[in-house]
Amino acid sequence: MIVTYWNEKGELVDSNSIGPEIGISYLPYTLLTANRKVESKRVDLVFGINAELPIADKWKVNSRISYSKREAARWRDMLLIPTTNYREYRHQDLNIDFSLYYHFADIISIGLGPSVVKKMNSSVSTYYFPEAMVLYGLENFSRDENHVLFEVNSGIKLTKGRFNLNMRYFRRLKNKINFLHIIGKNKLELTLNVMILGYKNKKE
Repeated sequence: MIVTYWNEKGELVDSNSIGPEIGISYLPYTLLTANRKVESKRVDLVFGINAELPIADKWKVNSRISYSKREAARWRDMLLIPTTNYREYRHQDLNIDFSLYYHFADIISIGLGPSVVKKMNSSVSTYYFPEAMVLYGLENFSRDENHVLFEVNSGIKLTKGRFNLNMRYFRRLKNKINFLHIIGKNKLELTLNVMILGYKNKKE
């Protein structure tokens, strides 16, 4: 279904549209382990689907679902008896964002809204040395860390025709991880999306 918004003069102001989005996501964090601080400053790929719905002149509701596979963090704790080869934290993000955008100048819009992050295939794993496994009867094991997290997002969008350049900042409300303590609640994203379905040019 296509929703269009017309002004009092009968001119096409905007219409709802849907299209793919791809870009980069920067999620810095620090893991506090038994006796180590493990930092991650990886920039990861993010891709998804973006949808816009005009609700009034200069106002739009934006929704997006996106996915990002984060780089695994590895470390080795300092132990009195060196049985552990390394530990590893793996996590993937499924993001759902809602924002209210206001078009205030030429090609520039600003937005604000809530976000939900579902951690997928996320775990903290411990891998022992083969010799320690034989000597002490140890087995490698993993703990699931699949949680639902909540964030607040804000963004600036530059629009040219079908194309949008999006710069977003996310602030996590609370970190949740059972096995480790994680520090870091800020996330930055730079993405490009092109509106395909439902897009209507104002000049048409």
